[in-house]
Amino acid sequence: MTRTPSGLALVLILAGALLMMTATGAHVATGVSGWRWLVAAGAAVQVAGWLAHVRRNRRDGGVA
Repeated sequence: MTRTPSGLALVLILAGALLMMTATGAHVATGVSGWRWLVAAGAAVQVAGWLAHVRRNRRDGGVA
């Protein structure tokens, strides 16, 4: 069974996804290209969350 993200990793993954979706919607609605930076920032936050999850799994011995 694969472990699911929890704690800080889950918060980062969800916050990054929410930021990306919000910025994408704003870009489509307004046409302002500056929103792309928030999409990239959201992706970076989401990657940080997945890395935190992987680090925790490796520290705890991998898949249970």
